[in-house]
Amino acid sequence: MDIILIRHGETEDNIKSIFSNDTTKLTELGKKQMLNTAKILKKYSFTKVIISEYFRTKQSLEYLGITGIEHSIDKRVNEFNFGVLKGASIDGAQEKYRDVFTDWYNDPYNFVLPNGESQKQLLERVSVLYKELINNNESVLIITHDGVIRAFICALFETKDVYFKLKSDNGSISIIRHENGYSRLYKYNET
Repeated sequence: MDIILIRHGETEDNIKSIFSNDTTKLTELGKKQMLNTAKILKKYSFTKVIISEYFRTKQSLEYLGITGIEHSIDKRVNEFNFGVLKGASIDGAQEKYRDVFTDWYNDPYNFVLPNGESQKQLLERVSVLYKELINNNESVLIITHDGVIRAFICALFETKDVYFKLKSDNGSISIIRHENGYSRLYKYNET
């Protein structure tokens, strides 16, 4: 069985270097990325589709053109919750929330962003879902976000230490394959 992870296409917030809002839309490039991803996706099979609550994953699903398979929304595949930083430019937020950034950089795993979450909380929610999916033994497509894809890989390797060493491109496909009682990273960041 496969856990097929697709990062949404490029968004308006991605190109503006903004901590993304829940409602940010795909750019024209983001739409093209998803059409390209749809071509690659044809070589894989799955029986279930999960997306996050955010508009960019709904749009990405539309451009993938998946038919005949219902999708469900699962909050556990929502992007890392940046809390008070949502909608702020990365540079501007560092100025405005200097103390928050200092605390976050000093302990990125445990520090809970105001009105947001910690990396630990993200990894825990994704790890629970990862284990459920492995136990269900059903190939699934998940349209999600960079932080969530990195969290799935941390769950696979059973370590938080790789989280900041990974980056998923917009529209990329990563696959965790589970067979014969063993899971492995089968593909990473395929575009």
